[in-house]
Amino acid sequence: SPLYWGATYVIVLDDFRMVKVVRRNPDPSMVTLHSINTEYDDMEIDRSLIRALFIVQSVFNFDVLS
Repeated sequence: SPLYWGATYVIVLDDFRMVKVVRRNPDPSMVTLHSINTEYDDMEIDRSLIRALFIVQSVFNFDVLS
């Protein structure tokens, strides 16, 4: 299935899972993972490390709900 640059995904690696915006990297073997949380820097990872991707369609802010 296609990768939608700029979309938010759950990214599954061997050791952990994270929710990031997937951005194109100048090196085609890499992707840049951007956090919506400004306290985290972008990460560049090798595409071969990604075990699964799940596109995120909705995000709930539970702080607003409580």
